[in-house]
Amino acid sequence: MKTKLKKACTSVLLLSATFIVSGSFSASAEMAVDKGLNELTQRYEAAPPMVSFAGGSFRMGSETGDEDEVPVHLVSLAPFKIDAHPVTNIGYNTYLVQKDPQALAHQSGEHFDKPLQPVVKVSWYEADAYCKAQGKRLPTEAEYEYLLKQLSGAITGISDDKPLQVNRYRSLFNFYGVGDDFDYTSAVGSFTGSNLFGVSDLIGNVWEWAGDWYAPYSKEDAHNPIGPVSGKYKVLRGGSWVNPAHIGFESFRVRSKPSVKTEFYGFRCAASALVQ
Repeated sequence: MKTKLKKACTSVLLLSATFIVSGSFSASAEMAVDKGLNELTQRYEAAPPMVSFAGGSFRMGSETGDEDEVPVHLVSLAPFKIDAHPVTNIGYNTYLVQKDPQALAHQSGEHFDKPLQPVVKVSWYEADAYCKAQGKRLPTEAEYEYLLKQLSGAITGISDDKPLQVNRYRSLFNFYGVGDDFDYTSAVGSFTGSNLFGVSDLIGNVWEWAGDWYAPYSKEDAHNPIGPVSGKYKVLRGGSWVNPAHIGFESFRVRSKPSVKTEFYGFRCAASALVQ
């Protein structure tokens, strides 16, 4: 097992949310080795289906976290939709071929290139372009934290002052040192504990690009915040396979230059949703 580095966000959550699964899967994948894998790759070849949330208000940030997690402030969100799972290798390569039939396959790298693993080594700019091509956008940092705090509420005993017990929750998330069967990323949907109303892999597996430029929080209440109009770094949320499970929380923030491509970074897309 490779040495796994960096600091992690082990976020988790549940508030009340209404949801509707939407979208459809393509059934034209032809790159599987056997019938079982073929069925799975067919499901994940298209852009992920989306799950809708009604939005609402929550307190963003943490008084017990890092210095960039304060001040805690009230945030309200309009209804939004988010992909049910991170974009996979097969999904991303399908997009590349649709855009250019002569395109070379994206190389996530050794240990990361199976069809159903989340695509990695994608910059923020590439993730943003993918989402826009689907008529979507990258999730905001506030939308991520809203979902992460909902998931934490769904898993009894996990909070800022009660960190995740590694042995008890070893089957919930793909983190470093939890004794799971994965030395690297896992196929999306492999860990049931990171599933919120049909949205999987919110915690662990890969850090996910948010749409926001990184900036210190304001103490003012905010409605649908999208971050500053410019900056040096983009925000990532959720933790990854290289991170110890016990050091991350739902409010933890990571920043990176938008041009960076690593085996730790992936993404999913979101969109605004009409009130049902």
